[in-house]
Amino acid sequence: MPFSSARKWSGAEFADHGSWVLGAPDVLLPADAAERGEAERLGARGLRVLLLGRHDEPLATPDDAAQNGAGVRPVALVVLEQKIRDDARATLDYFAHERVEVKVISGDNATSVGAVAHALGLPGADAPVDARTLPEERERWPRRWSRARCSGASRRPRSARWSPRSSHAGTPSR
Repeated sequence: MPFSSARKWSGAEFADHGSWVLGAPDVLLPADAAERGEAERLGARGLRVLLLGRHDEPLATPDDAAQNGAGVRPVALVVLEQKIRDDARATLDYFAHERVEVKVISGDNATSVGAVAHALGLPGADAPVDARTLPEERERWPRRWSRARCSGASRRPRSARWSPRSSHAGTPSR
């Protein structure tokens, strides 16, 4: 089963070793699982956490019952340290100076991403939002969100000027 960002897990079946899944603990485990709590604690420290688990049944379809912990037996938590680029702080400071509001969008666990954003001092990092909790219908979104914002298009703020003649291609110039 190939990885899908919508499902947040992948899986494989082995003739002599059964079915295995690898993915987001909050998707693959029931809410009361001890391993899920441990994954949340690790994520709150800014670590990226995946669950490796055995699945009781063959992985028949992408909408398999591995969702929400049905049939998954945890084997290990895979913990990865997230590396922040050396120039991240300088880049964020530049955007702040230019009055550009930075939003972090990631498919990773919201708590983990929020902890990394907090380490960088980003405003709002203490209240990360999991996109799965957002309303699905456009009518429920705030009126101030334009069609361009909803579709993912963005406009450059007037204060940010980009020049292909700058000393380093892709570097903002004033």
